[in-house]
Amino acid sequence: MSPRWRYKDCDFTKATILPDFNALYVSHRTDFDLDHYFFLRFWPGGQVSMRALGIPGRLPTASEGDEFSLNTAVGYYCIDGNEIKLEVLGIDGLYHLDKGTISPNAIAIEGLYKLEMYKRVDYAGALKNAPTW
Repeated sequence: MSPRWRYKDCDFTKATILPDFNALYVSHRTDFDLDHYFFLRFWPGGQVSMRALGIPGRLPTASEGDEFSLNTAVGYYCIDGNEIKLEVLGIDGLYHLDKGTISPNAIAIEGLYKLEMYKRVDYAGALKNAPTW
């Protein structure tokens, strides 16, 4: 399956809240006998990255939030009210659409088996890299 990038030209005037562009939204997972973190990063132009890291016992660093290679999916997002939709393509070819709700301190994504919470972690001034997609 290939991306359609349906959210590339989203109209953000319908959003009641936008993600914090100086933050990562982090979910800690301990499923399948793994201890790892998934995190989302957003930019004002509508780009989003999603990354998975096996880093037990600590939150992702700003430099890990700036990395776009290993275990990273990239794409676009759109927000209408407090509903958020993500469309991402991973370097392994994995393509998927996600949807959920956004609040000031978290994003809840409706997963295949459960609701997954991504909590906002502030990295004000530390996240530097800009998207190239």
